[in-house]
Amino acid sequence: MIADHKPRILVVDDELPVCKSICYTLAQEEYQVDRALSGEEALQQLRSQAYEVMIVDLMMPGMSGMDVLAAARKTDPQMSIVIMTAYPSTRTAVQSVKEGAFDYLPKPFTPRELLTSVERALQGRRPIGDMDAAD
Repeated sequence: MIADHKPRILVVDDELPVCKSICYTLAQEEYQVDRALSGEEALQQLRSQAYEVMIVDLMMPGMSGMDVLAAARKTDPQMSIVIMTAYPSTRTAVQSVKEGAFDYLPKPFTPRELLTSVERALQGRRPIGDMDAAD
């Protein structure tokens, strides 16, 4: 990686305060951060800009996070995608990973948990708890 390259991250959540909070946390670490307030808006941005990581909310009106995940995997199979949700379940966690999500982050999460997930995604490493799922 080039020393002055700042990884670009797209944050997708239909709740503006959540989006702003996540973007602020990531910007403090000097990531280049963009936001989208819907799945449709996220896909428009993906057509014009490459991202290393996308963090997308699972439950959104219109396109769900799973819909965005599926479309984004076709647009950029190399991008790491983190699914976040306020309604975590084993079923949606397993489904997310099977569909190609890099990580699954239950809300509320701490800034440290967010940054750890993003750092792992940038390094291409699965979270420790998912090591057996990678085989």
